[in-house]
Amino acid sequence: YIASFASSLGPIPWVLISEIFPNKNRGLAMSFSIVMLWIGVVLITQFFPIMLNKLGGAFTFWIFMINAIILVLFIWQYVPETKQKTLEEIEKSWKKI
Repeated sequence: YIASFASSLGPIPWVLISEIFPNKNRGLAMSFSIVMLWIGVVLITQFFPIMLNKLGGAFTFWIFMINAIILVLFIWQYVPETKQKTLEEIEKSWKKI
């Protein structure tokens, strides 16, 4: 599991949040982002078994699939590409949005 997670999309949130925030508030913004990330992990961990028992497997996974599609569309539209860009260039790309 760990090898699959580490070699796929697992590290992307950690890399992304370290790059997208401006230098002046990076520490506070990263702290907030990490707290929100772990709150989401705890909520999913707690509610998944309940949803599975009450709604059944198919409907539960449909909910997660629809959520994933919405998030992919949001990321595709609003999150800037950071490949081979300096932190200053990334900060400028946020000002265009």
